[in-house]
Amino acid sequence: MPVSVVPTVARSLRTVELPVVMVCDGVENAVSFSLNFDGTLFSFNSVLVGNDALSGQLLVNYSTNRPGKVGVALALPSGTALPQGTNEVVRIVLNTSLQLVDRNTVVSFGDVPTQREIVDSNSGNLTANWLSSPISIQAAAFEGDVSPLPGGDRRVGIGDWVQVGRYVAGLDDVPANLFQAADCAPWATFGDGLLTVIDWVQAGRFAVGLDPLTGLGGPASPGSPGPNREHRGLLGNNPRTVSLNLPTAYAGRTNGIGVVIAASGDENALAFTCKFDTNALTFIGASTGGGLPTASLNVNTRKVASGVVGITLALSTGSSFPAGSIEAVRLRFAPTGATQGPSPLTFVDSPVYRQVASAAALPLPADWHDADLQIVLPRLMVGPAPSSQDGHWTFSWPSNFAGAQLEMTTNLSSGPWTAVAAEPTTTDTNIWVTIPHGTGEGFFRLRLP
Repeated sequence: MPVSVVPTVARSLRTVELPVVMVCDGVENAVSFSLNFDGTLFSFNSVLVGNDALSGQLLVNYSTNRPGKVGVALALPSGTALPQGTNEVVRIVLNTSLQLVDRNTVVSFGDVPTQREIVDSNSGNLTANWLSSPISIQAAAFEGDVSPLPGGDRRVGIGDWVQVGRYVAGLDDVPANLFQAADCAPWATFGDGLLTVIDWVQAGRFAVGLDPLTGLGGPASPGSPGPNREHRGLLGNNPRTVSLNLPTAYAGRTNGIGVVIAASGDENALAFTCKFDTNALTFIGASTGGGLPTASLNVNTRKVASGVVGITLALSTGSSFPAGSIEAVRLRFAPTGATQGPSPLTFVDSPVYRQVASAAALPLPADWHDADLQIVLPRLMVGPAPSSQDGHWTFSWPSNFAGAQLEMTTNLSSGPWTAVAAEPTTTDTNIWVTIPHGTGEGFFRLRLP
């Protein structure tokens, strides 16, 4: 009867299970042998009872004094036998070492430390043909190794951290062959099927050696976010909050909107998508906030015409936000046209998933608070100016609208509108223009820059 190890393809830096199978006559009750393997390519992990011998008792003989050899004995209950045909009797579990090129090797059977033997239920010896088997080891592929294209370079450095950050921010589309490497967090599970800011943080930890290089594993393609709100940082009633600091937005000028985090002091990175109404607002840009001026920032404007902008921000690897209320990011918007009143700004998850990450590359729960931006248009007022004189018109508007131009026309339906040639006077609250009375009828307007 032949006894062999099923030919197997192993992956560097991962465990591999080697099934040992016997082609039986239906009388085999017990088997013992030693398995020889290359101790520079593998290290011993464990031995499992095979799927076709689950009732058997297993004995294992392994010593670090004999690297590359393990003894195994398996016995079924008295009076029973393996069924006729091919049976998996045990599985040898080995750890593969780091290999930077593909390797081929052979495992074989021997008699040290355990002698080869097969017996029936009456302890009668049975003959067998013990066959060596080929094993292939694929070269190491590492979590976080995405640069350079097309398949990385068998190491993880600062270039990989930058590239994973671009994938997480949606600045680049991740190739299908690199998704598994880019999705490198949580570290314990080799990823989770999503590209979020914890992957950016984890790539940085690999790059600087805070975590050892880890063989590729985990989901090979994107998955659905599903109901796991804790992973995505969407729990409620949490002291850690992310909110929008909303001053009044004035038409005709760029307005800074602060994204503020109530930090606990263990945060390293932040990511979100901000959705806005393109009929009311134009996105001008984004920068790091006053609380995190040295952070690395990625801004995704690929879909800004649809009213979404994606943001990712991270501190240097291993560092954390200070505790307290911090302006992490400053968004800049300009109102469009003559729209005024409330305009919603909301946190959403596309193209960038909202998430707060710890310095250990773990998701941190947070409450995310949307808000309405109040858009205000200037009001042109006619009335007495400071030290005004008879025979003059006085016009004023809020000083927040510096750069606005007073214009006039004598024909409201067809124009033309011309700039009023008068030097404005600015006070703390208003801008004033005083002009002499003209002859005939005239119309005035305030044109925003």
